[in-house]
Amino acid sequence: MIVKFYEMQPNVVNRTTLYVEDLYNAKAKNNKDYVKLVLYDGYSEKTINMFGDGQEPLTKEILAERGFVKGAIINCGIILKPKDTGEGYFYNIETNWSINTDPGITKESFAHRAPIIVEDAFDEIINAVKSVDSDPEGEGVFQSISRLTYLVLDENKDAFITSSAAIQMHHNCLGGLVYHTQRMVKLAVEICNVYPSLDKELMVCGTALHDIGKIKCLETHEHGTADYTKRGLLYEHALTGIMMVNKAAEEYKTNRFTAGAGKSFDNEKLYLLLHMISAHHGKLEWGAITTPSIPEAMALHYIDMIDSRMYMFEDAYMVMGQDLLSNDRVYGLENSYVYKSPIWNQNNPNNNQNS
Repeated sequence: MIVKFYEMQPNVVNRTTLYVEDLYNAKAKNNKDYVKLVLYDGYSEKTINMFGDGQEPLTKEILAERGFVKGAIINCGIILKPKDTGEGYFYNIETNWSINTDPGITKESFAHRAPIIVEDAFDEIINAVKSVDSDPEGEGVFQSISRLTYLVLDENKDAFITSSAAIQMHHNCLGGLVYHTQRMVKLAVEICNVYPSLDKELMVCGTALHDIGKIKCLETHEHGTADYTKRGLLYEHALTGIMMVNKAAEEYKTNRFTAGAGKSFDNEKLYLLLHMISAHHGKLEWGAITTPSIPEAMALHYIDMIDSRMYMFEDAYMVMGQDLLSNDRVYGLENSYVYKSPIWNQNNPNNNQNS
């Protein structure tokens, strides 16, 4: 049985089945060998120290002799010990473990997925992009940025609907990118109804493409965790997204595409679209290439902030069950403790997954 880390009780042995993400040798201050384990429960991962019995050292080579290797699935006991600070727990693993033999628990059992049908979310984004097309018949002098947006999304669909949106902060799961983008596009449509002076095509398209570079900057693993690619470390996703959109715009001019082949884009609107991607983090210290210089870029930044922060609350609430206050501070929420009001529990009875 897979017991999630957030479901475990302190000061008792929590029997569970976990996926071994990684393990590596380490040395204690007394020069004693031990192994650092990165274990995954299908939702989150914990780094846990594992020591040998008595005076015997422990190495990953010794564990490998019994099948305890990266990618293995193990049955074990986890003990939570409260930290001296009173915030959070140490996670200790018993040495009494075994390799899982239950055929009903496989690597697929540990896949962390967005709570949506990713193909439907993608179609919703595409429909929103098409609905704001300033030239749906293609009769104008220039190609519309809606058509460009559709092209970029359609050509990268497989990666877009499977990619995580982050390594840790928010929407860090299979399908997290399309889930994050879908919710933001809905907000983009609504904000244009409140502020009609916003360019709706620019608003929706900029939102749909703001994180497109993440499909090349993040390597999403089969169970939903992600790591930076070399491109991600060197360029980051905003610059990568700009490069992808610019490349697609140039390829229209080379007659690669039958629909609208040879047509270029209104440079002004294309520049604004690229500016939105470059500025969506809002501040230079938050990773923005530049700060928002148009209202659509500022609106995009705040939409991004809203959805990422709402996800962090949803994430925290799920692991809290009926608890009213989180055990740990949430870094992305201004390092605050999260309070889960009983009123929220009453209004969202189906979301108390740990009750």
